[in-house]
Amino acid sequence: MNADAGSDALVAEAPSPPTGERRIQAAALVALAFYVGITHWTMGFRGEHGVLAGLTLAVILKGGKWLKFLALFSPVIFTGITYDYVRLLVSLRGEIHVGDLYGAELALFGINGMIPAHWFESHTYAPLDFITGVAYIVYLYVPMGSAIALFWIDRRAMLLVGLAFLATNLLGIVVYLTYPAAPPWYVQIYGLGPANLEAIPNAAGAVRFDQLVGVDYFTEFYKRSANVFGAMPSLHTAYPASTALALYTMRKKAWVPTALFTLLVGFSAVYLQHHYILDVVAGFACALLGWLVARGVMRALERRRNLELADA
Repeated sequence: MNADAGSDALVAEAPSPPTGERRIQAAALVALAFYVGITHWTMGFRGEHGVLAGLTLAVILKGGKWLKFLALFSPVIFTGITYDYVRLLVSLRGEIHVGDLYGAELALFGINGMIPAHWFESHTYAPLDFITGVAYIVYLYVPMGSAIALFWIDRRAMLLVGLAFLATNLLGIVVYLTYPAAPPWYVQIYGLGPANLEAIPNAAGAVRFDQLVGVDYFTEFYKRSANVFGAMPSLHTAYPASTALALYTMRKKAWVPTALFTLLVGFSAVYLQHHYILDVVAGFACALLGWLVARGVMRALERRRNLELADA
């Protein structure tokens, strides 16, 4: 399988080594040092930050084709960084929504006087606990894994997947801050009154996966969550949905399984009591908008490259 040769036009081609490559490496090292310093200063440098910094440093020092990989993969890296930095913006969020979102869900999708997420709490099945738990673990690796695989197959598609991932994430963060909302599990524990800012993160229905498999994956994961009131939109759904849309544009054979997986994640979000159906719909909307933004950026990059070639 050959990577799409035409995709090289979408990233800056380094002049013949060693001078050009060293300049790119130097700029990348400065950017990495800036990230490490800012992260340490604003939130403290954790283990996962060290892993990211270490891998990035290794790629920079490796040079050659790996620098091109880093350039094409950078939207995925920026997605992780921006999501992590949301914890610094929580104080800027708007009024927290609890009862209005619950009431809308009940009116639109109520089952015997219950919202679907709460109805599922009394209609659980061990096989579904396992399948939805796995989906809730794997969801994040769909855009990441797709981007990595596409480096060896179709680099233009790789860049589109990364850009759609990043744009979707940024749109989701904007919604998080403008419409912070309590998830279904919160209502079960704290009720529909004013938002309890002391509420602690909860694995909700995902704890059944932990109990079934004999691990504490979700229990420990949600202990570290920085945003209890981030139900709207469901980025669990939005991330793989953005990848499915990008693949539909360029790699249609991979689109169907990714789209089916996205539907599974959307169901899992409700079944595990982490999201309302409305959150899932909003996640799809963010993915669609993110994909459209990414396509626009791709077209702009291609036009710019074509103009540069015409002026050469």
